[in-house]
Amino acid sequence: MLEAMGRTPFAPARLLARPFTTAEAREVGLERWHLRSKRWQKLGPRTYAPTELDSSPELRLDAASLRLPTVAAFSGRTAAWLHGMDVEPCDPIEATVPSGFGVWTRSGLAIRRAVLSDDDVVVARRWRRPQSTARLLTYPVGLI
Repeated sequence: MLEAMGRTPFAPARLLARPFTTAEAREVGLERWHLRSKRWQKLGPRTYAPTELDSSPELRLDAASLRLPTVAAFSGRTAAWLHGMDVEPCDPIEATVPSGFGVWTRSGLAIRRAVLSDDDVVVARRWRRPQSTARLLTYPVGLI
């Protein structure tokens, strides 16, 4: 008797360890319909990850980083969490972007506009954020 077997979803090794964009998926042969399978979880607009990866704040920040210009920095509650404060970092993910960049508030991502000098920003746990808690508190609205 023949046993019914489902198809194994195509999963390029390059996409199995981190979030990725639909553009990256297309580069390795995946189309949008592939990403609708149980193999992938949607993390935001045009951003996915393998379902084996827990939907942790770190994973969500990695995914959000893919949608932001390199000059952006996480701010507000997200930056507070990166500083070690006990706050929810991803509801929504907050980022500050200098004026002139074509980035707007998107699903799960709140954008603020401000000038960010290199002296104001550091990389912490691989993400850009304001350097000090004092400076951090000048960016968010309604942090406390």
